[in-house]
Amino acid sequence: MSTSEGDKYSYTPLASPNEFRLVRVHRSSADCPDDEPLSIEFLAARFDQNCTYAALSYAWGTDRVSIDIEVKGTRSQKLRITKSLADALRSLRKCHHSVLWIDALCIDQRNVEEKNIQVGRMAELYRRASCVVIWLGEASDDSDLAIEFMRNISTKDGDVLAEDRKVSKSWAALANLMRRSWFTRRWVVQEVAFARQAVLRCGTAMVSWTRFCEAVSLFTERLDEIDVPEEVPSDSSTFDMRDMVQALGFIPAALLSPPFAPSVGASRFGTVEVMAAELSFSPFGQVRGVGAHALIAIYDRVLPHERDDQEPHRLCTMETLLYYLPSFQVTDKRDVVFALASLAKDYSQFTPDYGQSVAQVYKNAVQQAVTTSGSLNIFCRPWAQSSAGLPSWIMTVFDLPFKPNRKGNTFDNMQIP
Repeated sequence: MSTSEGDKYSYTPLASPNEFRLVRVHRSSADCPDDEPLSIEFLAARFDQNCTYAALSYAWGTDRVSIDIEVKGTRSQKLRITKSLADALRSLRKCHHSVLWIDALCIDQRNVEEKNIQVGRMAELYRRASCVVIWLGEASDDSDLAIEFMRNISTKDGDVLAEDRKVSKSWAALANLMRRSWFTRRWVVQEVAFARQAVLRCGTAMVSWTRFCEAVSLFTERLDEIDVPEEVPSDSSTFDMRDMVQALGFIPAALLSPPFAPSVGASRFGTVEVMAAELSFSPFGQVRGVGAHALIAIYDRVLPHERDDQEPHRLCTMETLLYYLPSFQVTDKRDVVFALASLAKDYSQFTPDYGQSVAQVYKNAVQQAVTTSGSLNIFCRPWAQSSAGLPSWIMTVFDLPFKPNRKGNTFDNMQIP
């Protein structure tokens, strides 16, 4: 049944730039059916006051399925959300995370002025959160097995785990988990970078971000030694060509070179081996450089880790970040730049403007890069998303040396051995 105009929730404007909204998800019993209607209420909060909440990080998704949820207030109204967010709320309402900051809900997406201010302070919102909950989606493809495996393995047992056929199915489950869509989002780079504490949640299973990083690094380091489970074909038929696009687009070879890497391949969480010459076929499909591994390599190299409650130290310019992150996905093409502003040292006073066109945002980014660097290198670097009205001197990701063609399933400028 469609929601009438009178029943649709209408946001009350925030009184000042110092305010933000939180969401309380009304709890349900642990044994309630999943299709029990979702109910929330908005809470008022201020940046100059202490408050306790968790921040949700999730993939918005591209499916057209939407779900109405109830918003409690002076009278109940309906608010339409995506299925991926509804799945996350159904899972979280059964646990102790009841007060949340969620970008899609806590920002009035139709109010451009509010969106400019709130998006400009998203890094602060994630930094203030007691925990960042990373929602990977519903349990599937042995995700429960993968998370239980990560919670119990030790990096000291790498040799034993690689050779033990009893855990080969667990490695395969981990490989599937690493390809979840959350790891391809551009916004997650800052969401993880500013988190005090982060946990991954898939269905009802959870594992800490630190444990996950250790497990992924151990997996990619030992990939060639791991026994293949019987369920996984021993040929390269499971190799997904789209993974190669992600691998080559995500991590330029420069990311593995000084000043960010003490030595090529060294990492706080293990060995990083993502260079075009090192990409290999695997019975598990392409793992090195795909989604999760790419994000960890970037997290390890160019994002700030030592920080206090104040503004963290910014390590890279916007031009550098655009170069290192060409293929992380966005829904709004302007977010190619806006999603990285809080991490760029030459954007410390920047406020996003969603009133500008994509072309204008990109032109401004190029002008800033030239001003900051004193060079024209940005003109030779593919980084932008294709959009109407872009000048020829802004290179898009389709100008990368290894790229999908317009059909998205074959490659130009690339030879497969």
